[in-house]
Amino acid sequence: MSFFISWSFFSILVGAFARDIKHKDFLLWTILAFVLSPILAFTICLCMAPNKKRCPYCWRYVANEASKCCFCHSVLNKERLEKIEAGASVESILQQERKSSKVEIPAVPKCPACNVPLRREEDHYMCLMCLGRFSDEDLKGK
Repeated sequence: MSFFISWSFFSILVGAFARDIKHKDFLLWTILAFVLSPILAFTICLCMAPNKKRCPYCWRYVANEASKCCFCHSVLNKERLEKIEAGASVESILQQERKSSKVEIPAVPKCPACNVPLRREEDHYMCLMCLGRFSDEDLKGK
């Protein structure tokens, strides 16, 4: 009985991993892992993993050649990515770039509800986490 429960649990984990990496069907990979073996299905999933990298700002997968994230529209230059992989936080990197840059990089306002950086739309700011919309007047006191 415990073997069946652990087999099912690891099959579900393989399905979740496959969905995250490949954006494929969770149920298909879970069934495949359950029928074959969770270890074998996990190995197949790793071998078929696409050539993608994670955006350090929204943590979604984008193409390796991408210079801009198609989800959060952040610039993905190599120096920033190397600093982030070395362990620096995104906010500290942006602060250093603001200090050392000759061009003024405006501070990105944060969502008052969930403290996530806001994305600028045409006439307002939008939070990608809670989907809140804020005007410039809403954020003046923040």
